[in-house]
Amino acid sequence: MKYPIIKCLFFFSLGILLNLNFNLSFQTFLLFLFFGLLSILILVEFLLKKNKLFKINILEFLIAFLLIISGIVIINLNDNTGLPTYAKNDQSLINQEHEFEVSIIQPIKINNKK
Repeated sequence: MKYPIIKCLFFFSLGILLNLNFNLSFQTFLLFLFFGLLSILILVEFLLKKNKLFKINILEFLIAFLLIISGIVIINLNDNTGLPTYAKNDQSLINQEHEFEVSIIQPIKINNKK
């Protein structure tokens, strides 16, 4: 491929979209990461010692896999919905009534620009 940065961005955004759509928990993510990396490394080291071209393709797949995982990690690190202080989880904020007073300080002037 001429533009490898496009391939990297594709797999990174794929990881972000996977986590946004399926909302993977951190434990599921760690199991997926562990077994995926373990199976790829076993495949590369023990089964493909003689075939270097296929080994390069497997390593490219490993890089794509790690980019997908990094997209999932970015979303998991920035996810605050599981915290008890998250606005939707805070029971003290639910069903509260708020009263606001609004006053006009200056009259509204209509200009040619506005």
